[in-house]
Amino acid sequence: MDLKKMTQIARHMVDLRDKKAQLTAVFNAEVAKIDELYDKLVQMALAENGTDSGVHNIATEAGTLMFDEKTRANVVDWPAFYAFIVKNGRFDFLHRRVTDAAVSEYVRDNPDNPDETPPDGVSLFTVRTVTVRRAGGKA
Repeated sequence: MDLKKMTQIARHMVDLRDKKAQLTAVFNAEVAKIDELYDKLVQMALAENGTDSGVHNIATEAGTLMFDEKTRANVVDWPAFYAFIVKNGRFDFLHRRVTDAAVSEYVRDNPDNPDETPPDGVSLFTVRTVTVRRAGGKA
């Protein structure tokens, strides 16, 4: 084994790791700025097209804005919710978080739940989203 060569390899590896960390930090900071601006534009689009407008798509010269609503489930009391899962054998509700579709289906389709309430320990809320498709069919 050539210790001099191994030292050079180690030095280059450390230098590359440091350079990668530096570039990643700069990149992440720039992406955070872009994400913040994008989120503000989403909020502006949602505010401009209120929930009661009934408009789901707006075609513009720059692209088509598509509005959608999704029901989300959020566990507010894990012990109560897990007890519900065990009691009812509904482990399909779990996937490192509540499975929105399974909880929504339970609320909607369960004959033992006529008032359509979520399981114990879970709150349901709806999130409006907006996406944009670039004009000309390019993503």
